[in-house]
Amino acid sequence: MTVPLTAILTCRNAEPTLARCLEHLAWHGARIIVIDNGSTDASRDIVRNAGDAVVELREDPFTGAFDLTHQLRLKRDIIASLDAGWVLHADADEFIDTPDGTPLAEYLAYWTDADVTAFACEEVMFLPVSEQDRHDPATFPETMQACLRIAERDPKQRVFRTSASLDHWMATGGHTVTKPLEKVPDVAFTLRHYFGLSLDQIRAEYLGRVFAPENLGKLWHGGRQAGDMTIVPPPENLLHKLDAVAEAPPHRRVPVFQPRPQDIAEPADGSSNLEMVATSQDTLDQIEALAIEMFPGLRVAALSPFAQTRRPRLLITEHPMLDCPKDDTAVAHGEAWLRGIASARQSGLGNGLPYAELRLEDLEELPGLLQHTVRRLLSGDALPPLLTGTEPIRTHVGYAGRIKAITRPLATDLGYA
Repeated sequence: MTVPLTAILTCRNAEPTLARCLEHLAWHGARIIVIDNGSTDASRDIVRNAGDAVVELREDPFTGAFDLTHQLRLKRDIIASLDAGWVLHADADEFIDTPDGTPLAEYLAYWTDADVTAFACEEVMFLPVSEQDRHDPATFPETMQACLRIAERDPKQRVFRTSASLDHWMATGGHTVTKPLEKVPDVAFTLRHYFGLSLDQIRAEYLGRVFAPENLGKLWHGGRQAGDMTIVPPPENLLHKLDAVAEAPPHRRVPVFQPRPQDIAEPADGSSNLEMVATSQDTLDQIEALAIEMFPGLRVAALSPFAQTRRPRLLITEHPMLDCPKDDTAVAHGEAWLRGIASARQSGLGNGLPYAELRLEDLEELPGLLQHTVRRLLSGDALPPLLTGTEPIRTHVGYAGRIKAITRPLATDLGYA
């Protein structure tokens, strides 16, 4: 006997883990609804080829910022349309295991008449252990062995009834359904979280991420803003094999995220009327001089990406391979490129003032673009906040190796071929 179970999964560029995740959800007896947030990899093709268990693929265009509140609202609307049954709030890198190893739809049948609203999930996070530790998307659940327990501020309840009130769920970023923790049985599911199949994949996903300002105000993403961290191998003493991890103490933070010294940035000159940021100092100097030549009397504050915005801001990006070193410092170069753009965007989006982005390559092709953009910024006209979904730029810059693995998702969003 089984019960109705719907897995709702939001993903963006989830190609490394998505196929195995969908296979796992189908085994659990779930009908799967996928919301794709503007993937630029093979995610949508994987969903379309996943079989009959996937009943719907919805498109949710990417705006340039990770907006968890928006994603939860989409899921909440879907849940409100469902008949009686259970919901699995799914992520593409998470795998649920029942206590007795049976499929979830079968296990939940025993709780149909019980006074139970949601089930607790004990998170076990699997991590790559070194820079050389890279796992194949086809086999990672078998090959990844090093893990640790994670216990966040809000307990995770990934499985709950369709009739559950979702007010607390929305307030906790989709973590906890019940408040207080009532109508939750003593048994718990195991949540296997494959956080990244390599450290470079983690860099690509997190160091270029920009969060919607509304979500930052809720303290949902503490320690994960690009300017606050670097990615390092986890300390060996924190990791365990799965059969031993239950006896280990839980951790609050993901150990590959290491706090980094904060950049010291001079505050914006109070007399300036435009702030300008670029992904390299040479580019910044070049574009600043050009803008002042176009607008005599323009006062530009040339800033670090980490400086707080006080005036309209213009970000100039360039291909991540420009001036990229050829040795081991390429990883640091890729991290800095991601972190600089994400930090500039985060500050620009959070201040409520005019903000714009241009690509160095576009300025070289369209000489009038800089003048047009600066004029609009100074007049306060609305501009598209982020460069996303733009036409690829043809470039002769070579783009391969680890620098490509680290920067490709954000570079694709920016339109670099």
